[in-house]
Amino acid sequence: MKVTGYSSPAKGKFTIIAHSLGCYTSCNFALKHPHLIKEMIFLSPAGLNGVPSQFNAIKFIKSKPTILFQFLYCIFYFIWDLYVSPAAPGKLLGYYIGSSV
Repeated sequence: MKVTGYSSPAKGKFTIIAHSLGCYTSCNFALKHPHLIKEMIFLSPAGLNGVPSQFNAIKFIKSKPTILFQFLYCIFYFIWDLYVSPAAPGKLLGYYIGSSV
């Protein structure tokens, strides 16, 4: 089997390029191994609001200034709990448009 990727600290520090939730994962890695990281580049990092176990969605939604915002956040959290990505409608639309060309 061929070994690929970073295999030895003797090769020097490296750059991490991450997208979305990979940014969060990369941060955890960098905190554990800062001596291995030269730089980090994040592309559209996932926004995490503090420690996930301490996040209270109901309290967060009730803190929104208007009923409309509260309603929209409720819809978002309902869809998110169904494991549907916010990007899913765009992906489906892109697939539909691409398949009809």
